[in-house]
Amino acid sequence: MNDEPVCEQIVDPSIEVSVEHHASSPTPFFPKKKLFLKNPKVRIVAVVLVLLIGFLLMTWQVYAKPVTDPFVRRVVQIVPYPALSVDGTTLSMKDFLTEYDSLNRYFESLEGQTAVPPADQLEIAIVDTLVNKLAIQQLAKKYGVTLDQDRVETYYQDILSSQESEEIFAQNLQETFGWTSEEFKTRIVDSIVLALQMTDTVLNNEEIQKDRLDLIQKASERVKTGEDFETVAKEVHEQFDGIESDLGFIQSSVIPESWVSQVQSLEVDGVTEMITLPEGYVIFKLAERTGVDEDTQLHLLSITVPKQNLEEVVDVYLDTVTVKRYVGEK
Repeated sequence: MNDEPVCEQIVDPSIEVSVEHHASSPTPFFPKKKLFLKNPKVRIVAVVLVLLIGFLLMTWQVYAKPVTDPFVRRVVQIVPYPALSVDGTTLSMKDFLTEYDSLNRYFESLEGQTAVPPADQLEIAIVDTLVNKLAIQQLAKKYGVTLDQDRVETYYQDILSSQESEEIFAQNLQETFGWTSEEFKTRIVDSIVLALQMTDTVLNNEEIQKDRLDLIQKASERVKTGEDFETVAKEVHEQFDGIESDLGFIQSSVIPESWVSQVQSLEVDGVTEMITLPEGYVIFKLAERTGVDEDTQLHLLSITVPKQNLEEVVDVYLDTVTVKRYVGEK
């Protein structure tokens, strides 16, 4: 039988340490954290957040760095970052850089004959052009104008007729802009022809020209009721730039057919009715006549109201829609 006192048997060191260890053990938090991170939903959210932060940083770099930066050029080939938008229609950075590179290549082909504009000015010029191009396309849809492919081909053939040959022209396009002939037609000729079609539409649209027509008609009424012709002309012309009332002496043989008969039949101090011309409205007054037959010269005064042109219509349109520039900001 063991001779050790009973109290010593009870207070055994190993037992005491064991009891203290178990009593002081903390609540196991770490396993819960690990379980939290292993939750599929949590992991998906974490991945999305990482990707979002990465995308935002990449976006910041794309717009903060110069458009010539290699990183920018690599990224925009993959991600369709916008360069600008007009009324919700977006043009990508990739398309913008295509125009930028073409224009840069053109200046380089001049071999120092013309200085290359600073990069910021070049960007602004390109964005201005592209904004107007999109605006014309949208106005064409509004007024039901579709690109006339026959007119495109005619315009292109007119260009070719002034070149040495089609092959040499194609070679020049490649060397100067990096374009094929088809790319030239798509990028340049299509845009020019659509603008010409829209010009015709604008000049002949009664709704667009209503205010200008009202202005010339009121001027005509004032003259007919006895108001001084030159006074009326001055007040009308103050609304426009660069229009003079006194046309001086004009030889009758060079007067356009569209209005020669109206002015030749006038007596001195006589005034014509309003005449509609392709690009405006006009009233003439004959101040003096000299010479005879083909040598006849007419001293003419005029009240002229130009029709609203495509450029003005585009400006008004851009003032009424949302235009966003991500590059080429003024």
